[in-house]
Amino acid sequence: MCPECFARNPERALHCTACGVAFLPQPVHKTVDPIECPNCPGVRLEARSLGGFWVDECPMCLGLWAPGDVMDRLVDRVRERRRQEGPPPASVVHRERRSLWQAKVTYRKCPACNAAMQRKNFAGHSGVVVDWCGSHGTWLDAHEMEDIAAFVLDGGLQHKPADGGDGTWSLPADPAKAAAVLAAQQLLIDERARSLARRRALAGHVQIDSERVIKGIGDLFSKLLR
Repeated sequence: MCPECFARNPERALHCTACGVAFLPQPVHKTVDPIECPNCPGVRLEARSLGGFWVDECPMCLGLWAPGDVMDRLVDRVRERRRQEGPPPASVVHRERRSLWQAKVTYRKCPACNAAMQRKNFAGHSGVVVDWCGSHGTWLDAHEMEDIAAFVLDGGLQHKPADGGDGTWSLPADPAKAAAVLAAQQLLIDERARSLARRRALAGHVQIDSERVIKGIGDLFSKLLR
């Protein structure tokens, strides 16, 4: 991964195919206690240096585990680059999203404590939903860190979200608050599921009652004709 724009490149690439930065040899880091990928059961994550920080990468799905506040530090690095380079020219075409959209809501387990992680829309309006454990770190699916970097470089953190939030990106380590928010989100999901089940059940009863009415009118016409 490119240490500047976090784009993925061929393993033997000498320069980033997205921003052109030269790749330098990286140190080898051995994880004392290997952890498993929250997306690929049984697959161990491998340590990788990214932008001067250590992250853990899944060799199967290419997801990233950023322990502690590493993700915040990576975002700070991109913000500093944006400050130094200034906004991109108006003629520059904004890069399209590369990470896959998650149509199904899934709460992944933290690879460190195995507790359900909270889903967080980065900056409230980026559209990049990361999985966050308030005690141990952040999980990013393949290309999500790259999409976040592009969002920041495009000035996304300078605009407030439409939902009225403050647009902050930092995820403070507050386990109690994270657990409370996760419980509230789960309650909303359960209530939506119950509401959908009730609507479907009601629709089924209406259809059955309609069939009975039609059948009754048909019987009445048959009797009148006879």
